[in-house]
Amino acid sequence: ETTEFLNRVQSKGVMPQFTSCCPGWVNFVERRYPKLIPHLSSCKSPQQMMGATVKNHFSQWANIPKEKLFVVSVVPCLAKKQEAARPEFAPEGVRDVDAVLTTMEMMEMLKLIRFDTRSVKPAEFDAPYKMVSSAGVLFGASGGVAEAALRMAVEKVTGQPLPANPATGQQGLVFEAVRGFEGIKEAEVKTPGGPLKVAVVSGLKNAEPIIQKILNGESCGYDLIEV
Repeated sequence: ETTEFLNRVQSKGVMPQFTSCCPGWVNFVERRYPKLIPHLSSCKSPQQMMGATVKNHFSQWANIPKEKLFVVSVVPCLAKKQEAARPEFAPEGVRDVDAVLTTMEMMEMLKLIRFDTRSVKPAEFDAPYKMVSSAGVLFGASGGVAEAALRMAVEKVTGQPLPANPATGQQGLVFEAVRGFEGIKEAEVKTPGGPLKVAVVSGLKNAEPIIQKILNGESCGYDLIEV
């Protein structure tokens, strides 16, 4: 997502760029605002990226036919079930993600077998996917996708890490609520090429004012928008 965002900024491509990791948001755009599709990032969601990676890279690494692999995704969002069932995510008739459980469903299953989650001990991720980044932790929180993308973008452009957030003392963006607009917060990062402005929108309804501005040919004032 970062590479695509930088390419759009540097080549003056279709802007602003919307994140595409939320299947509910992607479905909303496809059905109600198809003219907005070029603004969506072309990236799959993490769920589908991982599924495709396991079925293609891991299957070769472990010498297991991908038809023999069964990928289960555990996520908090129901819309991920529909996403995994999309035909474009089943190349050659083999689905990238075979089943999706919500976190609530997973907990119910554990309760049924009386499994004590407190007995689980920390362990490393399995090879060959042991390498992780702090951006993976950010991803799960509101604003985390945009922050992870901008953080990497700033480092690529400037060669310097994103400045620390004064409130936390840690590297990160400083988000502020947008006055007059419920469910929207924004942040700005200065780069040699000029400031980059990001918005984080909570809820499809709250994205409407920004969508209408873009469709009307007006500037919405943002370069990257997470919904």
